[in-house]
Amino acid sequence: IFVLLQKKTIKVNYVEITLSVLAFIFVIFLAFKIAPIYYDFSFDGQAYQQKGTIALKEGWNPLYDGELGDLWIDHYAKGNWYISAVFYAAFDQLELIKAYNFLMFFAVLFNLIAFLKNLNVHVLFNIPLALVAAANPVTITQLFTTYNDGLIGPALICLMISIYFALKEKSTLNYCVFVAAIVIISNIKFTAFGYAVIVCGVPIVYMIVTNTVRSWWSVFKKQYVHYVLITVASFLLAILFVGSTSYVLNTIEHGHPFYPLAGEGKVDIMTANMPQSFVGMSWSEKLFRSLFSETANFIEGEPKLKNPFTVSEREVKSSGDVDIRIAGVGPLFGASLILTIIAAL
Repeated sequence: IFVLLQKKTIKVNYVEITLSVLAFIFVIFLAFKIAPIYYDFSFDGQAYQQKGTIALKEGWNPLYDGELGDLWIDHYAKGNWYISAVFYAAFDQLELIKAYNFLMFFAVLFNLIAFLKNLNVHVLFNIPLALVAAANPVTITQLFTTYNDGLIGPALICLMISIYFALKEKSTLNYCVFVAAIVIISNIKFTAFGYAVIVCGVPIVYMIVTNTVRSWWSVFKKQYVHYVLITVASFLLAILFVGSTSYVLNTIEHGHPFYPLAGEGKVDIMTANMPQSFVGMSWSEKLFRSLFSETANFIEGEPKLKNPFTVSEREVKSSGDVDIRIAGVGPLFGASLILTIIAAL
């Protein structure tokens, strides 16, 4: 695809293309070798994620066959299940479906390397920085599971980078990657769709903030009109076509695209899953305590605030859980957040 799109506009380096293709094949081979090493014993993985993939592999068509009778499988976004079902159908090995996690990890790693290289970051810092950003705690702890939370971080970073390149150079290739990023992230999870909308809106907000009211229209026509049209078309493709088995069916049958998390008859999945001491707290206090407490995974108990620049042995042991409830982005996330705010100021 890269060669077909670029051979008319640039001189194609066939040695580079060959190396890229070989690297691509190697990454796929590696993902399929690593994924089955550990079984997925996670709760969500066995409760509905694997079941959704198995149902699709065995021929279930959500558009025509009706509901299976499982609330989460019938109505949740199914994007990663489609790809996982193809892996399962091709190789007839259930644990291979986790290869999707590793492919997303490599996708964001190479995107970050390209992005940092474009910013002229020295090669000694480029790969380590890309690796640290790609290997976030949520993604790493869920690599050997079929949870989908760990896919959101990589997908968001890929989306941000694709926006950067699309706005920098309005090429067919850059917009193809941008469209793919929107379609993939919108169908991982309902919340991921919301994040994608916010991220895609940032360039427009930036334009409004950095220009006068009188110049908005001229700047928009010159720099952003293609971006907005392709963004809208991409979301329509992601929702009405790829996501028709969730967003469209949920709207038709239950009056809301995000059912069962919203709309009439919605199900509250948060209260039963969060620490019970959070019940009754304001959202701001819950946010503060969840970011600056010790990393832990419990429902009964009180989150313990800590010095954000320290890590205890108890936190290290808790950090391997796949769905940590308190300080789930790692024991040092609070410190990272403080330093990031200082750096931004």
